[in-house]
Formats: sequence, C-alpha cells, structure tokens
Amino acid sequence: MHLNSALISSFLLASVSLAGRPRSQRQNLVQKLANTSSDGVVYNNGFAGPVWQLDNGTFCSVIGTVTIPKVSGQTNSSVTIAVGIDGMACPGSSAILQAGVDAIVTSNGTDYKVWFESDSYNGTDSSLTISASDHIQLTVQAWDEHSGFATITNLNTGQHASRQLQSREPLCRQKAYCGVETMWTADSLSMFPFPSFGAVTFTDAVATSTSDQHYGPQGATMIYGIELNGTVVTSVTCLDDNSVTIKYV
Repeated sequence: MHLNSALISSFLLASVSLAGRPRSQRQNLVQKLANTSSDGVVYNNGFAGPVWQLDNGTFCSVIGTVTIPKVSGQTNSSVTIAVGIDGMACPGSSAILQAGVDAIVTSNGTDYKVWFESDSYNGTDSSLTISASDHIQLTVQAWDEHSGFATITNLNTGQHASRQLQSREPLCRQKAYCGVETMWTADSLSMFPFPSFGAVTFTDAVATSTSDQHYGPQGATMIYGIELNGTVVTSVTCLDDNSVTIKYV
C-alpha cells in the first residue's frame, strides 16, 4: 500500500498514542458500510465475527476464549481481537462496553496490548502481559444501562486485568459480539494496514441474556466479514455452537 507522508505521520502519531487507544467508532463503520453477500455474510471494513441481536435489555454478558495469533505485516499493521455489548446498537448513541487485545506490528516484532472501552473510557492496561500463542479469556458484563465490568485473563499465566466501565449514554444491551476488528487513526479517517493473522478461533463463545439464556455462534443473528478495497480479507466459520473461527484470507 502506498502511503503519503501525511498518512505516515498519522500512523506514527496514533501508534505512539495507543496508551489512550485513539480509534474510530467501529460501530458506525459497520452500520454505514455493510453489504450483505449471497452467502448471507455482511461485509464491512471494520469487524468480522458473529453478532447476536435481540430486544433492548436482553444481554448481560459475552465471553470468549482465544489463542493469540502470530501477526505479520508492514510496520504499524494492526488488528484487534474483541468481545463486546452494544456499539452496533443504540441508534444515535455511542454506548458500548468492550474489551480486547491489540496486535501491532513494530520494527522490533509484534506488540500485544490489552484494552477496555466504553463511551467514557478507551485505554490499555500494561499490567497484563500477552504474547503470541497465549490462551486468553475475554469477558464483558453489562450490569445495568450505565455500568458494567470487563476482565481479560491470560490462562497460561493465571494473571488477569479487570476494569469497571461506565457508560455516559444508556446501553441498549441489544447486541453482543466476538470477533476481530480493523484499527483506525484518532481522527477516524485513516485505517492502519491490516496484517496477516492466520486464524483466530473463539471457543466457549457465548452471549448470555438477563433471563439466563445462552446463545452460541450458530445462533448468531448476523455474521460479519471484512472487505477492504473491494477484496474480502476474512472468512468466518461457525464450527459448532461454542466455537467460531475467523481466518485471514
């Protein structure tokens, strides 16, 4: 990909500032740029994975376990692995609860950073070390319309990072999801190069409702895939009702 000097500067600035995780609002990208293909997959430039959508107030948690992939690409190539509630719901609102792991290609290898996000907070947590091949469990809970809790656990080391999240705007608790995302500069205008990540498989992937009903990948309302510059770059396969694989293609 040819990058002009201004764009390179934007990439470098954003990578330096990742402690505050300046990123675009992925939920808007998914809503505005989605196209449904003949196989039923909804393609967009921001997210790949299963999405569960039910009535307002339905979801109280989403959980998934992944093995962190080895990532390769040009410097500043970036991909993130995430689970979350809302962010693609609540029309006209930025309400979201989300947690994940960023993989950022640098000149010295790949940096992996854990992060938490709501409409009032978006930052990393350096207390938890993540490496390729680590087995990671991601959990997001919505306690009510304005608060929740997220935990990321490194199952290899037993260490974890957690954060209570507050939402300024009321959560709809209408959608839950797990998957991979592209990453964008702070002004939401430029996407970081998208790296090769092999495959990410979520196991024990489940969204839970306030009535204690459980929804697995095969019961997802929609399956999203990522398409960049007219080229499909991910495939999504529901292996069973507990597991889903997102591959770089």
